[in-house]
Amino acid sequence: MSRCIRLVDLFCGAGGCTKGYENAGIEVVAGVDNKFKNYIHPEKFIKIDALKFLDDMILRPEVYTDIDVVHLSPPCQAYSFAAAKHRNLGKCYPDLINDARERERVLETGKYYVIENVKEAPLIDPVILCGTMFGCKLIRHRKFESNIPLSVDLKCNHKGSVRNGDFITMAGHGGDGSGKLKDWQKASGITWMTKEEMAQAIPPAYTEYIGKQIIKHLCRN
Repeated sequence: MSRCIRLVDLFCGAGGCTKGYENAGIEVVAGVDNKFKNYIHPEKFIKIDALKFLDDMILRPEVYTDIDVVHLSPPCQAYSFAAAKHRNLGKCYPDLINDARERERVLETGKYYVIENVKEAPLIDPVILCGTMFGCKLIRHRKFESNIPLSVDLKCNHKGSVRNGDFITMAGHGGDGSGKLKDWQKASGITWMTKEEMAQAIPPAYTEYIGKQIIKHLCRN
């Protein structure tokens, strides 16, 4: 592939994944979310339900011929640790991962794809990344599923504890980690988000690592 690889970031939030892909050298043509958030590139933000965007890609493939990769970060509440407590209280969350896959929306686009979610999510043959793999003082495990072969040659380094201040978490529902915005920014490499947005984000280092593998695979094929 001679031209720049182009990607659309679905369920983009404020753009943590977008920033990582751009750091890898991938052009992110749009960020898609049904809620207006502080997306890193406001001029590229499309406010629409991400699954409806996928439907449009299927129905009008001629409009999206220049998109090579679809990234999806569906809301993780159905599988997160905090949600387990809420499920015990009878609260349910939408399972958008299976919604996207069962309707075969991603595969029907004919594009390469990456799905990112929490460690407990039922992804297929995923790789797992953690902030400590990149020298960050952040324990935040995330799975990545793709129809592009992915591998991880890094190891977690959990020597120490969150409670003692060796690491932090960016938990949306509490936890033992530091609650200071500057600590979250330093640990994650994210500077433009609010704390609420950061609680739902991943460090750009994760998708930079994934993005470099995408480039290597697509440039070889």
